[in-house]
Amino acid sequence: MASPSSSNMQLPKIKALLLDLSGTLHIGSNATPRAVESLARLRAARIPFRFCSNTSKESKGSLIERLRMIGFEVHEHELFTSLSACREVVEERNLRPLLLLSPSALEDFSTLPHDPPHNAVLLGLAPEHLTYSSLNAAFRLLHNKRDIPLIATHKALYFADTDGELSLGPGPFVHALEQAAGVQAEAVGKPSLAFFEIVLKALEAEGVRREDWESVAVVGDDWRADLGGGAQELGLKRVLVKTGKFRQGDDDHAQADAVLYSFADLVDALVPNA
Repeated sequence: MASPSSSNMQLPKIKALLLDLSGTLHIGSNATPRAVESLARLRAARIPFRFCSNTSKESKGSLIERLRMIGFEVHEHELFTSLSACREVVEERNLRPLLLLSPSALEDFSTLPHDPPHNAVLLGLAPEHLTYSSLNAAFRLLHNKRDIPLIATHKALYFADTDGELSLGPGPFVHALEQAAGVQAEAVGKPSLAFFEIVLKALEAEGVRREDWESVAVVGDDWRADLGGGAQELGLKRVLVKTGKFRQGDDDHAQADAVLYSFADLVDALVPNA
């Protein structure tokens, strides 16, 4: 059963779930409490779900491999990432972006042209590569060619790191380029409306129709990036969990439909033990 100190809010009717990964199901290479067994229970109960990740440090393939090593059952069609959304934008607009991405993330763009001349800047979380030199090259491109887009995987300010502390996300670097170059970035991952719509439409294969969207819940540890923006605009139910980057006071900002200690607590409420 759910932890007694979880929120006293009554859990809303939920027909399907959009699940955040980092901070919600795992932190680094470790699952959050009881997350592996809880996901298995959710799957056995045939409650539809999709994984929605803003992780931009690693390719989709690397992320799936890591999740499976942790113990999660994950199928490729279930995973939607900000990197895959960025790739769709690049392909649709025939862009040749300057890529500020980690080596692993670059794998998702290996078959697309991205050498000069560049007509876009694409920025994700790349701790070892967001140097003065690389950011300055992006700034010069954006400043000198005002009509080219700055595309961001997302604008999260920070994330829960493997040492238990918070670390900078791509957001501060995106904001720096926006301010310096006088441009407005286009964030294509969570919580953009377009990202959530793509994932929701994928659930149609499991019988979740547009009229059911108000009974779909997005679950995450970040009240801005997981539960804000498009999640609110689409009228999705919003469940905040107190793992990962959650800090005291976040529940006051979130105005979520439910606040629980963990993903496992949510599954306990949705799939009671026989």
